[in-house]
Amino acid sequence: MAAEGNNFPKPRCQFKHCNNAASAAVSSGGGGGSSGPDLVIPYFDYIADEETIYYYIEVENQGDAVADSFYVDVFIDAYEAPDIGTDGDDYTLLDSLSPGESTAAEFLLEAWCHWCWSWAVVDSLDWVAESDESNNID
Repeated sequence: MAAEGNNFPKPRCQFKHCNNAASAAVSSGGGGGSSGPDLVIPYFDYIADEETIYYYIEVENQGDAVADSFYVDVFIDAYEAPDIGTDGDDYTLLDSLSPGESTAAEFLLEAWCHWCWSWAVVDSLDWVAESDESNNID
């Protein structure tokens, strides 16, 4: 099951009730981090037509501890990778993710670009203290 994005301003609180997004976790086995959660994007893809872009972003916790709530952002037509703390063109709040679990965020945006770069960022507000903070952008 996936969480859909929204266009509302991102709340600056860490409470799960700050956003109406939904998510579900599915165990993927394995884990590779140490000393805390490690959120990564093992799969990021899109399908586009002349009016919309559909993004599918898989998120996995490869660490050895639970990752509490965090945002997943998508950036459209950005040549360079975004900085952590920058709001994407769309985003969604995902619930906690246990070690070895994965979930997906899906976005359907009314946009079109030809030969553009898109980026996905997990834990975009840097709420989760991860064992590896360098692997959150794809």
